[in-house]
Amino acid sequence: MLWEEDGAGADDDVLSPDELVGLLTEGWMNERLSPELMNHLGEYADCMMEQVSQMEENLQQLEKSDIRRGIHRFELQRMQFLLNNYLRTRVDKIEMNAVKVLEEDDAIGGCLLSDGERKFANEYVKHCNKLLSSVTNKIPAYAGEFKLQDAMLEPDLDTPVFIKVINRLQ
Repeated sequence: MLWEEDGAGADDDVLSPDELVGLLTEGWMNERLSPELMNHLGEYADCMMEQVSQMEENLQQLEKSDIRRGIHRFELQRMQFLLNNYLRTRVDKIEMNAVKVLEEDDAIGGCLLSDGERKFANEYVKHCNKLLSSVTNKIPAYAGEFKLQDAMLEPDLDTPVFIKVINRLQ
C-alpha cells in the first residue's frame, strides 16, 4: 500500500493522504492540459480508490449529527471528482485515437496504459473496425478502402501548453 493514515509511520515509500492527493492532482492537471496521453498513474489511482472506499466506510460509522460527517463527505466528493475526472479524461483521449495510443504503448514498453485501459482500447478498436467494415461492405468497391486510423482524430501537437517550474535545478 502506498498510503497511510496521517502520522502512522515514517517510511519514505509510504505517502500520506495529502501527498497522494497532491500527486494525483498534479497528474490530473497534466493530463487535462496535455494534448497527448500521459503515462498512467496506476498505483496512485488505485491507492486513491482504496482511500475513497475507506473514507466511505468511516463516514458510515459517524453519527448523522456529527459535524465532521459533512466535512468528510465534502472531502470524499472532492477526491471522487478528482479520480473520476482523471480517468474520464484518459478514456476520452484513448477513444479519440485508440490505434495510435496502442501503437505508442507498445513502442515504449507498456507504461502508457493500465491493463484496464489497454483492454478497453483493444475492444474499442475491435468494435470500431467491425462498424467500419459493416459500413464499407454496403458501398461500392470503387469508393476506396477505409482504415480506422484514417477516421480517428489525432491530437494537435502544436497546441500551446503552459508550464510552471516546480523545482529549480542547479
